[in-house]
Amino acid sequence: MKIVHPKYFDVISMADSIPETLVIENPLYFRETVSALIQQTETDIGDFVLSDKNGDLLSFNKKCLLLTDIYHFYENDKRMKSKIQHIIVNEAQYNNKQFQLLSELNEFAINLANSFQYSVSFKEDLTIFDIVKMFDFDVSFEYLEFWEKLIEYLKMSFDLLEYRLAITVNLKDSITVNEYTQFIKDISNNKICLLMIEHNTHPGCDDPEHLHIVDEDLCIL
Repeated sequence: MKIVHPKYFDVISMADSIPETLVIENPLYFRETVSALIQQTETDIGDFVLSDKNGDLLSFNKKCLLLTDIYHFYENDKRMKSKIQHIIVNEAQYNNKQFQLLSELNEFAINLANSFQYSVSFKEDLTIFDIVKMFDFDVSFEYLEFWEKLIEYLKMSFDLLEYRLAITVNLKDSITVNEYTQFIKDISNNKICLLMIEHNTHPGCDDPEHLHIVDEDLCIL
């Protein structure tokens, strides 16, 4: 995987086993870069270019997952929730119990309607989708530690939503060196292609061979 921007940084090549880190030391340049990333992941309009190992161009907002707030990275992720419910509906359609359930619910509604003193109607064409939607299936990170939540979310994003690259912003400021070591192992084991954009270097976490620095004077080191 490769990512480049004609203004902000040169080509960065990434593997799905070793994350790359881009440090942008100039505050203004850092802010501009992140703002441009946000815009392009939301609209697919911008000058970031994402390509696979064969050189084929990829849609940026469909294939790049940008995490600017690692404390609330899952909130309001409607695509993930919708995908989960879609998968559950497909699996439920092959379960014979669905027919019995729908029949019993329909009978229950008929009895309620008949017992009511006024003439009422109800939705008679209830489907298994309606049942799944009622249960409101969603991702649960309740019992996971901070970095475990992040890994699980990245895994699901790549598996279910078919992202090809994840970009985090200032992640290293929020985890310990030990957590980071485990995090990198999990990233490698799950073949998650990751680019970490940071404002500062982190000696305990940075790998010199996979570190790209744009200094205060906008020189690429």
